[in-house]
Amino acid sequence: MEPLSNTYNVTRSHRAGFSLVEMMVVVSIIGILTAIAVPKFNDIQRKSRESALRTDLQVYRSAIYVFYSDTGLYPATLNDLAARTAPGTGLNANGATRSLVETTWRGPYVETVRFDPVSEQPFQYFTAAGAVGTVKPSAPGNDSNGTPFADY
Repeated sequence: MEPLSNTYNVTRSHRAGFSLVEMMVVVSIIGILTAIAVPKFNDIQRKSRESALRTDLQVYRSAIYVFYSDTGLYPATLNDLAARTAPGTGLNANGATRSLVETTWRGPYVETVRFDPVSEQPFQYFTAAGAVGTVKPSAPGNDSNGTPFADY
């Protein structure tokens, strides 16, 4: 058997780990990439919400039209579109409450009534004469193209 050597080779051909400078370069690169990616992600997320808002409005407006076609009345509330049983009343074109004939109702007209995806508030539903059955977004301001949400 060969005797153990008392000398230990302190120099090595490979370094173990990373230097502080290398770590700072990597962290800086990650920070730059994050600074570029986050605004792009936020823009995509905003445009997705605006698209969902347009789709929701189209669905609710169509459901209101079908509700009116079936019953001759407008829903008293937007939630009446998702009711599982016929609501007792509806609104005429002047906004006056009228009894709804249950046999004319063929709902529910939508699965659920969601909140405005942009503002995360309930949609505006109008029941006054001249605007009965109108649904509008509750989001204030303009979309990413500069169009006022009120014009949707």
